[in-house]
Amino acid sequence: MSLVLGLDIGASAVKAVLMEDVLHGEVIRKFYHYPYGDQTREEALQHFFDTIILEEYDRLVVSLKGYEGSVRIVELPFNEDRKVRSVLPYELENEFADGIHERRFRFHTIPNRAENVGENHRFLSIGVYDSVIDKYSNLLKGLDQSAYLMDYDAYANFNCHAFRNKAMMDTDDGVWLLVDVGARSTGINIINKNKLLFTRSVFFGGNDFTQAIASHLNLSFSDAEELKLEYGLQDSDTQDEQSKIDQSLLSCLDKLVKEIRLTLGSYYSYQGQ
Repeated sequence: MSLVLGLDIGASAVKAVLMEDVLHGEVIRKFYHYPYGDQTREEALQHFFDTIILEEYDRLVVSLKGYEGSVRIVELPFNEDRKVRSVLPYELENEFADGIHERRFRFHTIPNRAENVGENHRFLSIGVYDSVIDKYSNLLKGLDQSAYLMDYDAYANFNCHAFRNKAMMDTDDGVWLLVDVGARSTGINIINKNKLLFTRSVFFGGNDFTQAIASHLNLSFSDAEELKLEYGLQDSDTQDEQSKIDQSLLSCLDKLVKEIRLTLGSYYSYQGQ
């Protein structure tokens, strides 16, 4: 049996999940959430590994943010993983203004459009600069840690959802949205059955909700964050402070919904449906 620590190094907190491989599959043993507070990211991570993670684990897997990579959809006449991996960079060479040099690519197979069934195979690919990988690798190396795998949060979110909802993922024909609202950005993922169909990351997240409260109530960011976490959105009809909090959060929620609709529109436009 082996233990895997999945690590999400966010803009304001470290999130992690400890999973164990057992005879009947994977089991989630622990979930961790450690806000940075007044610490730097490096200080928080050092404290996290020295003080909070007390269990020994066999492998460390790190999630990269969606905005740190570039998303492309490509069609190929074959779907063997090894072959796709070897030709994908060259197929995407003209897709990037600065070329494919110093980029690494990961991909998922996605369903064909109706008119292409039986022909080319489609792949959702994300490419990230080597410098981004090196940044995380060096950060972890300074903490005496080494990542077994670095993957993108869109894939990580999809894999977690698929693991948690295996029966539904095998039978459901509808389109689902996975929305991951982080402090600085939000990942919007479109899935169908057991496939990740499309992903998009927008620079709008929890900090924007907090800043809206701070501006509306003339508070510091930290005080506004406390109000957001304590009261949240209650959609109050009164004219008290809670109503002002609701107004601030609803205005941000409207912006987020627009981004979700834009993502859906982009996907359906490509799909031709």
